[in-house]
Amino acid sequence: MDTRYQPICDTWNTNQIIGYEATTDGFLDLIRRYGSREVNTIDYLARCQALDGLMSRLNPNQRIFVNLFPDHEVGEYPWFDEDHDLNHVTLEITEHQLLPTNDKVLGKIEANRRRGMKVALDDFGVGADALKLVDILHPEYIKLDKYFVETMRQNGQSTSIRGMLRFCEEGAINLIVEGVESKQDYHQLLELGVRYMQGWYLGMPKPLSELFS
Repeated sequence: MDTRYQPICDTWNTNQIIGYEATTDGFLDLIRRYGSREVNTIDYLARCQALDGLMSRLNPNQRIFVNLFPDHEVGEYPWFDEDHDLNHVTLEITEHQLLPTNDKVLGKIEANRRRGMKVALDDFGVGADALKLVDILHPEYIKLDKYFVETMRQNGQSTSIRGMLRFCEEGAINLIVEGVESKQDYHQLLELGVRYMQGWYLGMPKPLSELFS
């Protein structure tokens, strides 16, 4: 497995990197090779590999954003090794992973939060249950799906992004807009008041060997 890291930037502070999203190349190939019954173990190992690779390189104000694989029982196995310091970890969860929610899943989230973990709702806004999860999970971050930037790019429509900015401000949630692929995207979002952005314009996913070179 080859883990790559994409920066998430604070555009109000000269694009300072506030964290990195970790993705694992070859993950789906492993699933196809070993079968879906092994997905929990493979997902766990991929997440631990991502943390082990980057954690020592983060500065005190940076976080690593890691994902749960969408097609497994999220409450059935350890998400992180007990030795991992979760004070710099944000777990990205999409709505279809946790609905219907259950006490085991919510209990595990709260247990990891007590160890320092934060929660981000990923690909937000493309499903019917997104707002329900905000009330259930009280996330520290919402990552707005790239669909909304694509819509803005195609027809100039930014009503949904403006609405999400207001929603997150009222809920004291950090909004991260995904899919920022051009200078035009970047400046349009800045004009709207978007602070945190992620996308190829700000940095492509890179292996650890290239990240700090």
